[in-house]
Amino acid sequence: MTIPMAPRIQLRVLLIDANERVFDTFVALAKFSNPSWDIRRAPNHDAGFHMARKFVPHVISADIGPMPSSGLCFAQSIRQDTSLKNIFLIAIAGLDSALTTGEIDKIGFDLRLAKPVGYVLFTQHLRAFDLARSLSG
Repeated sequence: MTIPMAPRIQLRVLLIDANERVFDTFVALAKFSNPSWDIRRAPNHDAGFHMARKFVPHVISADIGPMPSSGLCFAQSIRQDTSLKNIFLIAIAGLDSALTTGEIDKIGFDLRLAKPVGYVLFTQHLRAFDLARSLSG
């Protein structure tokens, strides 16, 4: 006797980055190796927050930039929203970021990656999250 498996919900990823070329390249590569992922982009934190409320992604990757105040407010807004507070948040920070890894953790991000972020490293984190998600539910 086999136990029926629940249908797998595709991984929903929201990338917040003003660089459209980076997004287009990532989506092209990700769709080739992970065709079931639903990946969307927002150009800034405000647009990302509004998109997250409608899209409800599993993972949000946000470029926090050299002046991280908007990234700080963004992470706090996500963590205070009852429908979004459990989203896995990835901070993408340049070497010139004013925040330390400890400060980024306190803000509410789950992971900090330093620019330039390689495609393989980034997708390994997404795959690990997706595996953990599938095992927990």
